[in-house]
Amino acid sequence: MPLTGLGFLLGIMWAIYLPDYVWPGSVLLLVPGIWLGLRWLRLLVFIFAGLMWVMAYLQWFHPVALPAVMDGQTITVSGEIASIPEAGAQSVRFDFDISQIQGIPLEWHQRIRLSWYYPKHKLRSGQFWKIDIKLKPAHGFANPGGFDYERWLFSRGIAATGYVRNTGSARLLHSRVSLDLVRQILTEKIRMIIPQSEFGGLLIALVTGNRQFIEPYQWDVLSRTGTIHLMAISGLHVGLVYGLFFWLGRVTWQSSARLCVIRPAQDAGIILGLLAALIYAALAGFSVPTLRALIMLAVVVFALLTRRLAAPFDVLQSALLLVLVLDPLAVLSAGFWLSFLAVGLILLTLAKDQRATVTRASRIYRLVKIQWFLMIGMMPLGSLLFNQISLLAPVMNLVAVPLVGLLVVPLSLIGAALAFLQPQVAAFFLHSANRLMEWLWWLLEMASRHEYAVMYLPHPPVWVLLLVSLGIVLLLFQRSVSHRITGILMITPLFAVTPVSLKAGEFQVDFLDVGQGLSVVVRTATRTLLYDTGFSNDDSFDIGQSVVIPYLRHQGVKQLDHVVLSHDDRDHVGGYQSISNDFSIERLTVMPGSRYLADSGEASACQSGDFWQWDGVEFRFLHPDTPGAMKENDRSCVLRISGPGGSVLLAGDIEETAERMLTSRFREGLRADILLAPHHGSATSSSVAFIDRVRPREVVYSVGYRNRFGFPRAVVTERYRAHGAQQLNTAHSGMLRYHFRLQPGDYRREIYRQEQRKIWYQATEH
Repeated sequence: MPLTGLGFLLGIMWAIYLPDYVWPGSVLLLVPGIWLGLRWLRLLVFIFAGLMWVMAYLQWFHPVALPAVMDGQTITVSGEIASIPEAGAQSVRFDFDISQIQGIPLEWHQRIRLSWYYPKHKLRSGQFWKIDIKLKPAHGFANPGGFDYERWLFSRGIAATGYVRNTGSARLLHSRVSLDLVRQILTEKIRMIIPQSEFGGLLIALVTGNRQFIEPYQWDVLSRTGTIHLMAISGLHVGLVYGLFFWLGRVTWQSSARLCVIRPAQDAGIILGLLAALIYAALAGFSVPTLRALIMLAVVVFALLTRRLAAPFDVLQSALLLVLVLDPLAVLSAGFWLSFLAVGLILLTLAKDQRATVTRASRIYRLVKIQWFLMIGMMPLGSLLFNQISLLAPVMNLVAVPLVGLLVVPLSLIGAALAFLQPQVAAFFLHSANRLMEWLWWLLEMASRHEYAVMYLPHPPVWVLLLVSLGIVLLLFQRSVSHRITGILMITPLFAVTPVSLKAGEFQVDFLDVGQGLSVVVRTATRTLLYDTGFSNDDSFDIGQSVVIPYLRHQGVKQLDHVVLSHDDRDHVGGYQSISNDFSIERLTVMPGSRYLADSGEASACQSGDFWQWDGVEFRFLHPDTPGAMKENDRSCVLRISGPGGSVLLAGDIEETAERMLTSRFREGLRADILLAPHHGSATSSSVAFIDRVRPREVVYSVGYRNRFGFPRAVVTERYRAHGAQQLNTAHSGMLRYHFRLQPGDYRREIYRQEQRKIWYQATEH
């Protein structure tokens, strides 16, 4: 890539990913460039330009953090629904641009994200409402490997989230026609025409870029087969629309001799094709891949109209610069990296073979070669972003890309265009597209079930990424056998990296940030235990799928040696089903009386006194002993983990009754360096006698941010404070990691939000 685009990109990444190292003296970057020469000076100038631009962009265009006076207060605002509303089981979520607060106009619209529970009105993009809302700073789960909601909000310019209160007093002021309204109405029309279609969500995504109706299992199939890019309106689809309308424009223009005298028919086709591509990109909401494709197309069109030669990599560089100027926060999107890297690899592949004689066989060979280059070339990025590589992607894309690009997309677009004029004719085209998707889906689903469809990789360190990237260059773009063998050897560390390396006797405990719930991962030198799996709710949100599984993949965990479900409350077992579907579980332990004892013939009940050792680390259940008629919380499985470096007590949701039983049975056996606060710090737990017996150095609360229960309760935090225990809260710290070494009392604590000092974590107060 030319130095101009690369330098600008590096400057933006520096400012966003390394905010602690940005300072006014960055201008000194220019000094080594002057000394080294003009070429390096140009690179450093653009690094500096990118750095300064993103800082200015955040200062001028990005919303400020939520003022403290509004935090948690009910306020009356006026504004516009600024996105396509997303309907869940209980609520509708949407972006909202505030124009007035308490009747006072704002100079700049402040964008927030709202949930409206059981709205009485049909919500549409472009509606202006006067509503009462309650806000809190933008916040999400903070764990390795999982979806970073805060980064996503930050990239969209959203500084706060909240919900609508007093819905009866909400007042619709007026409405306007917006781009998102057109997309929303078109979405509704397609759903009306094919209401029972299993693949209607996929067709809607191909036409409007609105992907909210794609089912979770469909995302999984697309991901495992490496065809997920088909659901993003990208260069392939934009180019197809351009080509179709270019042909229509040229043929129509050629039919008139008078028009051909005014302007060549080719120019008319070029202009009509660009306008059609612009409209299609608008329907996609100008996503990063679509914007990249549109800009590249516009540069090529300009070159054609002015009779200039446009080099492919100059076009790519122009698109990169324009995308970053329009939105420097695009680098926070996976689509940005996937889009530009894929196009770059394709251009390099074509450039390498440009002198070859073009035959039908060579075209097929070139298509196969491009898919091979994409699979190999995208491996580092796939492992970094998704912790996986689809091994079937080259084969599946050879079938899926032409089928979707040449048949499904044109049929869907024709159907969408006729939806308002001739619904019956539109139904024919949309049902035809749906039938083609059925045939394709049968193949994709069958392939996705294959054991080796996808390879999961742990999160690679930077040095591995650099080494593997260099190895890929040698393998793909060097002809000598020695270079290619060297390239293969340089790629192998990607498959051998182990993020966690523990010696016998060491162990690591990770308290995941799962909101109002619990999930703890314990690792020894060779084994992994999962204590609880987080919550799930009626909106199909599953912590197991969204947090625990990505974390385990990120850490390179291939199987779970032991899963403990402390008790049956949804906030502790909600993610179990999805985790058990993705991982083999050697042993399952549940509380006495759990429904899982009946559902799973291999589950066993926890019992005080049960213990085992892994790699010199002891695991022992301390409770329950005689569960009897105790309520469910007090039947929680209480597990103590101890090694040479210290001990951890996982107390589940026990309350005072179980605490009294434990203190009467154990003395030093209850002692622990780290205590998981019983029942998330409720007032009915953490009794003084229990704290006296455990004597923790640190206590961890696994709770939701601003949770409605008020956990941990002030009376509880005061008790631990009186005993001198340091208190940490996953809602504020993100994931907490404790690494216990081999010397007594020797452990190291890592706080995820402190370790990952990203600009979006610093943008809001926690």
